[in-house]
Order: sequence, then structure tokens, then C-alpha cells
Amino acid sequence: MRQLGFDDRTIADALGQETLAMAQHYAKRANIEPKMGKVVRRLERRWQHKQKTRTVKPAS
Repeated sequence: MRQLGFDDRTIADALGQETLAMAQHYAKRANIEPKMGKVVRRLERRWQHKQKTRTVKPAS
């Protein structure tokens, strides 16, 4: 579930755990690299878009 991007509270609820500690314990070994790759790509696209739409003030 962590690899799919679910937060600790959602994982704990789905597994019937009362505390976040157990969800965090089981999720700590999750391979989140694919998810982080998506995050980086989204941030890069956002940054590139902002670079293209930057407002330029005319010189006085």
C-alpha cells in the first residue's frame, strides 16, 4: 500500500490497526522509488512550466 502512495493512517485503517506505529513498521521496507520517480517528474514539469511562463518586466 505504501508503494501505491497510501498514507500511514489509511494503511493502518485498512489493516485494522489502531496505531500508526504498526503501519509505519510494516511500510518502512516498501520500495517507494517508483512513486518518488513520479513525484520528481511532476515537480520537473511544474518547474519547466513556470520557467516558460515567467513574467518579464520591460526595461525602463
